[in-house]
Amino acid sequence: MSIEVRKTKNGVAYHVRYRPAGKHSNHVAKSFKKMSEAREFQAIVTKEIANSRLGYSTTLSFEKTTIAEEANFWLEQMKIELSAGWHKRASNLISQILIPKYGHLSPDKFNVAFIRRIQAELKNTKLRNRASRVLSNSSVNRFTEVLCAILNYSAKTQRIPVNPAKGYSKLPDERIEISYWQPEEVKDFLGYTSKKYPKGHEERWVYAALLVALNCGMRAGELWALMPEDIKEETLYIKRQWREIEKRFDLPKGKRNRKAKDRLPYRHTVLHPFVRNELLEIIRQREVRPSQTIFYGEEGQPRGHRSFAHRFERLIKAWGGRRIRFHDLRHTAITLWVHAGINLKVIQDMAGHESISTTMGYIHMVGGSVNKISRFHLVAEDRDLKMIEGNSDFKERSDSDSDGEILSSSERGVR
Repeated sequence: MSIEVRKTKNGVAYHVRYRPAGKHSNHVAKSFKKMSEAREFQAIVTKEIANSRLGYSTTLSFEKTTIAEEANFWLEQMKIELSAGWHKRASNLISQILIPKYGHLSPDKFNVAFIRRIQAELKNTKLRNRASRVLSNSSVNRFTEVLCAILNYSAKTQRIPVNPAKGYSKLPDERIEISYWQPEEVKDFLGYTSKKYPKGHEERWVYAALLVALNCGMRAGELWALMPEDIKEETLYIKRQWREIEKRFDLPKGKRNRKAKDRLPYRHTVLHPFVRNELLEIIRQREVRPSQTIFYGEEGQPRGHRSFAHRFERLIKAWGGRRIRFHDLRHTAITLWVHAGINLKVIQDMAGHESISTTMGYIHMVGGSVNKISRFHLVAEDRDLKMIEGNSDFKERSDSDSDGEILSSSERGVR
């Protein structure tokens, strides 16, 4: 690109010559009366050519694009920046909601007032295969966050003049009631599962996985990433989680796991001898290699949680008890720790809570007290289901419960 100075009848003219579509396109020239104007135009064209090579449009016009085009452009650019899981969730929101309903509209339609209208419409949108349930505020907020990220990115890359949604507000968070089983329900469920998959059964691992989840309070990704090396006497180390969509291991959930400087990037929890023996038996029965996950799936690879979640639902239905989600097994384990009166700080560490306020929420749920300390963990031992002593290294003995009796529901303060 160059600026040529030419003499004309009216004086001097400044011509900017450039190729708008690269070196294989024809030259285009634009004339200016002042050198400053020519240089300003030259800078604009240089920027446009550079952006076009990156796939950006610099028309700065709402009319020449649609929200569908901007959404697809954003998805393509975000492949590098977003994790595979987040990218897939965003892609589903765009393909299932944004494009079918609003894809033909110009981006300038999506101002704050229009987004408020969309939020109201989505609140009345029923979930697939669940006619009785509508989208929660958090689901609506997730969609509007994606929509506004698209508009903001388009404005940032000069595909549109401005972000019309700037200044929008989210819907207020809804307090979600956490579901969990009472100790009697846990014992009954484990008893049913143990009978369905007795010792020696090729699928005994199902019972073992549920037993670990209910005793150790592990998240699904942490459970499926468990390896033989994580079992140390009466301690279970939670060192990793399995990301099913990305097909890779990662550190356990929590910011402090990634920023820890003075501590190990994982946590540990108590492992009762009965649970430990059950795990060791599964390792022997399934011939698990040291570098392999204990509850591996097809072809020896880490198990994906989605298929097991459906299996868990069928198992609960066959059992006939109160239905909860698989993740609620973690909530159940933590509430059992609270029921037993384990020290609040110990519960926070074993559960891997980032904030103590998260742990406090369980105390308000069950109406428990952290002043009483017990040494019990809930396990199932064939047909004889009972509370048996846990590892005292993780807990202190209670002055009032030292006789080893199980507290009644009224003594625990259960609401």
